[in-house]
Amino acid sequence: MGKGSFGCLAAIGVAFIVVLIMAVIGQEMNNREAEEIASKPLYESTEYVEVLAGNMIKERLKDPDSYQFIEMNEALSSSEGEKMFVVTYRAKNGFGGYDIGRATFTCDKDNLYIVSIE
Repeated sequence: MGKGSFGCLAAIGVAFIVVLIMAVIGQEMNNREAEEIASKPLYESTEYVEVLAGNMIKERLKDPDSYQFIEMNEALSSSEGEKMFVVTYRAKNGFGGYDIGRATFTCDKDNLYIVSIE
């Protein structure tokens, strides 16, 4: 084996170690983010609520792939320890055209529930 081959193998080894270290650091950061999300009440993670609400709406559509998120707003809630959200979305109707719909959700510390969907 020549000197050039050894240098190439050493460079590959160093690159492999660097990639491995980056993967471990990335996994640790993901674990910390997951723990942070899990420690907060669900209604404080609005991005997560948005995804859950979208999935719940899609389950009720004739064409779930046509779902298009427009916006989500917080509404006044009459109960302590919960929040209400109104999701506005666009989806295909039975004739193939698109309609705008609204779904209202209530969210406590751990769960999201559909109150109404139009």
